[in-house]
Amino acid sequence: SRRRVRWMQPSPKFDEQSSTVEYDLMCDHFQENDVDSSSSLDAIIADDTTSASTARRHIQHGHALIYQGDYHNARQLLTAIKRRTPKKSSLKTNRRPTKTPPIAKLWKQQRQNVYNQTQETKMIMVEVDANHTLVNLRRPPNVQDILSSMYSSRKEPYVLPLRDLLGMIGAHEWYKKGVLIPQLGECIYPTYGVFAPTRNEYLDLVDQAATQFSINDAYSNDEEKIVMMDIGCGTGVLSALMLKKHNEIIDRVIATDTNPSAIQCSQDNISRLGFNSKVQLIQTDLFPADGSKADLIVSNPPWIPGRTDSWLDRAIFDDNDLSFLRRFLLNVKTHLKSKQNSEVWLLLSNLAELLGLRSRNDLMEMIDAGSLQVVDVYHTKPKHPKTSKSRHSYRGEHEEIAAARAAEITSLYRLRVDE
Repeated sequence: SRRRVRWMQPSPKFDEQSSTVEYDLMCDHFQENDVDSSSSLDAIIADDTTSASTARRHIQHGHALIYQGDYHNARQLLTAIKRRTPKKSSLKTNRRPTKTPPIAKLWKQQRQNVYNQTQETKMIMVEVDANHTLVNLRRPPNVQDILSSMYSSRKEPYVLPLRDLLGMIGAHEWYKKGVLIPQLGECIYPTYGVFAPTRNEYLDLVDQAATQFSINDAYSNDEEKIVMMDIGCGTGVLSALMLKKHNEIIDRVIATDTNPSAIQCSQDNISRLGFNSKVQLIQTDLFPADGSKADLIVSNPPWIPGRTDSWLDRAIFDDNDLSFLRRFLLNVKTHLKSKQNSEVWLLLSNLAELLGLRSRNDLMEMIDAGSLQVVDVYHTKPKHPKTSKSRHSYRGEHEEIAAARAAEITSLYRLRVDE
């Protein structure tokens, strides 16, 4: 069932009564996290006269706000609500100084603040008609193409959180221009809800591992070419890179992801690069259900333990006690073809270790529990702007967290079966 939003629509004529309007709500956050997604969410009309404090008061009473007015004023209201969402600090003391809280506590409080902000801002909504056009807004952007591609099967009017709409518009810009992948020599085109490969330093590690692994020497004399698995394929960039560099000895790639948008995004990118005939895309949790085996299994899993509230979150945060990483390492052995030659390449950032959320010993224990051993490890420093300490300090992030980001290292672990 889909959650619906209900509000009173004032009549344009003075002598007529207001009517009740009820639309479906298109929002991943509500669909996954609401206890009773079949219930209706009560809403009221907000307009250009609605202040941020008034809006927050209604939201705190459990009401959504359907914005009818100027689109740019709606965006300003959303920004104002973000600024007013309380940010609890773990550093507040009662006059007497105390020891600085552990960095893990600081991080969790920061994540909680982000979650609280999301819970409030997602309640500012806009109306969309059956033709995927914004209605009851002045100066709206033309988002018909964006929304019709997102909700192609939708034939009835619906409402959409404004923050989600802005995210879709931003993602569409990325999709139009693409993300240049130097190691590939081509652009990858991410879509909304799929993690964009803007931080692609880990692809250098894949190149290095392929060279050290001597993938061509190991399999070039075999009659049967190798099979590769890409677990958590996202945009399909890892599959594309391996096929671009080692197409002659890769028979096929089995790429999986739980996110249906990622499967479609990978399909588009793989097709655009001309590798469609070699890639089998499967929407599943981790490994194919048919028990398929591979010579090489590659995964760039979510690297930070934490709660997830959207598909995009799931590409970064691993909830339920490192569920993805733990299950991947525990079960990957059964999907390897050979105990001698087959390998697992695990790409992982150490940011969780720097934040005190997971230790290196935890990772080694998970590897050992999966009857695997580390053959080699390659490291690289992230080169994307988010690793700048000054950038994060400027944005109000605690100094310890900013320092951890600046010290982040991405590693590729070459794993084999521990005989």
